[in-house]
Amino acid sequence: MPQRQTRIFVPTAAPFDDHEVWVETLVGTVVGPTLDAFPAVEWFWFSRYGAPQNDSGDCDINAIPANFAIQPHGIYRSLRFRYSIPDADRQAFEDQCQQLINASGCCISDFRAYDASGDLAWQRFLGGAYTPQRRTERVARMTDFLCA
Repeated sequence: MPQRQTRIFVPTAAPFDDHEVWVETLVGTVVGPTLDAFPAVEWFWFSRYGAPQNDSGDCDINAIPANFAIQPHGIYRSLRFRYSIPDADRQAFEDQCQQLINASGCCISDFRAYDASGDLAWQRFLGGAYTPQRRTERVARMTDFLCA
């Protein structure tokens, strides 16, 4: 199954102007409804970030409008959304997600491959012998944990 990701940026306008609950709002308007529509998702997880424009990992930050940055420090709020879905459902899943992102006033640069092994089983997260088998086991355990 393909492992994929996108980084969803939220605007500074309502309903994301409440800095206390913007993640919950995004999950309720985009992530939850997308997942509900596609029960074939093997696993998913997401994490929230507030970072300056030079934190461009997992996206093309230049595709994100400058007015999404919170001033005066230029901090962009985003949710990194990672998932594994069957090839047969991938395009429909990403189309649905894109429609909900657009409808909510949020923005992404793209959907792209996600290297779960390079992220979740990188050497700094895996003590002891750094073998392919241990990396595979680590990814399976971490995705199960994060998706729980």
